Amino acid sequence: GSLHRPAQPPDGDPGSAVATGKEHPNHSTLQSRLEEQLARGAEKAQEGALTLAAQALSIPELPLQHNKH
Repeated sequence: GSLHRPAQPPDGDPGSAVATGKEHPNHSTLQSRLEEQLARGAEKAQEGALTLAAQALSIPELPLQHNKH
């Protein structure tokens, strides 16, 4: 049997249409989907930043107690 398969995905795969450019998906749908992902990513980024900020704010308390002579 031939183990070498074509690098391109089968026509049934949704990714192939985008890669080859044969089909143009509804642009507005694609746009909204991207914006959705961006919004979700921004939310996660904000959460992460808040967590980091909270951690950064709580860390200096330790060295302050350490400064007792």
